[in-house]
Amino acid sequence: MATNGNFTGSSSNQYITPKIEWSCVQSVVGNYSEVTADLYYKKSSSSTSATKGTLKCSLTINGDKKSAEVSSFNIPANNTYQKAMSHTVRVAHNADGTKSISISCTGYISGTTLESTTCKST
Repeated sequence: MATNGNFTGSSSNQYITPKIEWSCVQSVVGNYSEVTADLYYKKSSSSTSATKGTLKCSLTINGDKKSAEVSSFNIPANNTYQKAMSHTVRVAHNADGTKSISISCTGYISGTTLESTTCKST
């Protein structure tokens, strides 16, 4: 079983890319994993200006959703990821120790070109 990874998604702004980095710590005795996911955004340096405002976002791990509102969130046009939020969930394994889960995110900054975010992987 993989213990960490990352994947990117897309947004309504062609210059803004969301990314989820995830990791897990397994408990063989307890037959579960503590799964943590972090949501990041970056804006390509091909863009001319930053995107700023109140970010409303969420992370969902195996159906468990956490929402956040990040005031004064700034995505500079410098191709550097900015962390938006984090979420940790304890996920029980199947009896044989296996488990497949999905991790997804949503996000937008009202009044800007970041109107939506799509990011999901299993």
